[in-house]
Amino acid sequence: MKSKECELSSIYKMTKPEDIPYSLPEGLSVYFYIEFYMQAMHILKDVDYERYNICKQKLQELTILEKELNL
Repeated sequence: MKSKECELSSIYKMTKPEDIPYSLPEGLSVYFYIEFYMQAMHILKDVDYERYNICKQKLQELTILEKELNL
């Protein structure tokens, strides 16, 4: 569980658009990616509409995947 907490804590250290990476490593949990994109969307909502929409699309894809995998 510590590993998961450590992974998620890095997401919440993002506070401005410059903190958000343009790419993510593969192999992380679906939950990590969902939390990442939700946090990124929160930061980008009034600042960078293009990146916001990319994050929104990725989040939609992940939630569909999560439902299919029944996580």
